Amino acid sequence: MGMKILDFVMCFIEQGMCFLFFNALCEKRFKSKILFVTAIAVSAVLLFLCSGISVAVRPILTFLQVTIISSLLYKDSFFIKSAYSIMILYIFSIIDIIFANFVEITFNEDFLTAFYSSLLCRTIYCVIIKAANAVTIFLIYKGWKKIKNDVNRKFWVLYNIVMTVFLSITTIFIVIYSNVSQSDKTSLLFLVISISFFAMSMVVIYFFTEICYGFQRDKKLYMLETGYSALQEKMALQNQNSEKLKKIQHDMKKHLLNAAALAEKGKFDTAAELLRNAGEDIEKNVPLLNINSGNDIVDAVIASKSAVCESCHIVFQHIIKNPPKNIGGFDLSYFFKFTLFHFAHSIAQHINILGGM
Repeated sequence: MGMKILDFVMCFIEQGMCFLFFNALCEKRFKSKILFVTAIAVSAVLLFLCSGISVAVRPILTFLQVTIISSLLYKDSFFIKSAYSIMILYIFSIIDIIFANFVEITFNEDFLTAFYSSLLCRTIYCVIIKAANAVTIFLIYKGWKKIKNDVNRKFWVLYNIVMTVFLSITTIFIVIYSNVSQSDKTSLLFLVISISFFAMSMVVIYFFTEICYGFQRDKKLYMLETGYSALQEKMALQNQNSEKLKKIQHDMKKHLLNAAALAEKGKFDTAAELLRNAGEDIEKNVPLLNINSGNDIVDAVIASKSAVCESCHIVFQHIIKNPPKNIGGFDLSYFFKFTLFHFAHSIAQHINILGGM
């Protein structure tokens, strides 16, 4: 009975580490801590019920249950959650192999025999293994926390494939280990292979985090460059608007003086007509100031390209209505900048060609 209780407690701790990792990196659907603990308990029960299943089948069932439960708790993409699930299962498996071979070399006895010899011995071994799991997962978390989950999907698909290969090799290794008669040389060989494989996998995980982090740095740099370009366009537009306002001010002053002179001569109808024409000119030449799409870069792009169209005597009107919620500011800004830039400059070039002809 004590062994069964210990098995369940270890399953609960294992799933607790797994979902704490998810909870720290993924976007939550619910804020309830009770629901979070319930999910850990349910996953631990399912894992405990799978303890008697074949070693080759158990990782598949564990992966399915963790991925399904995490999909209910978190909003992130399936590929992100599956990548985290496979990675954590791999960490648990490879550390078990390393520790088992280390115990056999150190104490010169079969690990499974020592592991099941007594409740106290099994508890000590389990605590050491789970402590190693916790330290490894925490170190991986330290690398992952600087990365946002909006990395391109192809990176996550590739990471899923790599982690699946690692987990498959580890599972095959466990099957071979359990069916081979152990000796000092065999245990040493397995220990060296498992440690080397573990070190290689940590290097792969590190490089993947650095690649994703580099991608995010490039993305942020592009946003800064785009923002700087938008600021330049805003300043150019403000200078253009300032010139327009000066011209309007000069023309209005001239029209008022002419209207006053006509009024003094008694030509009121002509003065009124002059003022009406002046009002129409002001409406036509009013600077473009009232653009508010909710995105500063989009505002700058629309304003500058509107000025290009206006200089070519093209009527430019825009309506931003119900923008799609699944497009981020980065993609939306790039779309508007690319589309309006080529649209406005293509039309301007076409008009210049026609004028030359």
